[in-house]
Amino acid sequence: MNPKILTIPLVKLASGDRLFLQVYQFKGSKPGKKAYLQSKLHGAEISGNAVIHDLIKFLTNSDPDQLTGEIWLVPVCNPLSVNQRSHQFSCGRYNPYNGKDWNRIFWDYKSDSQKTTAILLFNHRRHD
Repeated sequence: MNPKILTIPLVKLASGDRLFLQVYQFKGSKPGKKAYLQSKLHGAEISGNAVIHDLIKFLTNSDPDQLTGEIWLVPVCNPLSVNQRSHQFSCGRYNPYNGKDWNRIFWDYKSDSQKTTAILLFNHRRHD
């Protein structure tokens, strides 16, 4: 099945280059729900882009009768960030100083709130 490819102009850079958004629309032979998948919201992340690339190849080699509804794929949803390349390209968003993935650092509210409460009580008692 061949996708309908939309090219949407976004911005013209100072260099004169233009950035576009490309949307690959795959439509099955039967009507149904629509799915939208995008990658590269953060310009330095490449793994989602690889998944979308594989999906495009898979769906292109599929029969429209195998799909009910539509699938819209956007390989690069933030081309400005990709163009700026403000972070190293890697599989995820890693902090270059400590190597931690920013998308996987979660605040331990319970542990931190207990420490904060203990510090506040200690400081309050010291000043009484």
